Amino acid sequence: MKNLVYKSVKELFTNRYLATLSIMTILLALLMIGYILLAVHPADIQQVVRGTMYGQSHLYTDVWYYFYNFGILAAIAAIIHVAIALKIYPLKGHSLAIMFVWIGFGLIILDWVVAFRLINILSVI
Repeated sequence: MKNLVYKSVKELFTNRYLATLSIMTILLALLMIGYILLAVHPADIQQVVRGTMYGQSHLYTDVWYYFYNFGILAAIAAIIHVAIALKIYPLKGHSLAIMFVWIGFGLIILDWVVAFRLINILSVI
């Protein structure tokens, strides 16, 4: 198992584009976690954590540490998508591995946009 992981990482760094994109995805996830840690402050009151077009209030509240789930999602998305790309690269080739890393990158960006918008709702209310 250790040799398989070592071999996959070694193959990753032979492809500069895939390696750079994987590092950028992991770095973006770490930046997202840092943003969440700096932007979310503990509070005794319930905070807006979800918005929807359905329902009567359109804004739903929950405890303040619910926002940490956005950072956890970013970390899991980065790790899973880079791991899948590492596994796919020797089997299916360059283009499919790149696609999986780009999907992870896009998921983290989408996660960041949603978290940013919800945190900004807190400052307006």
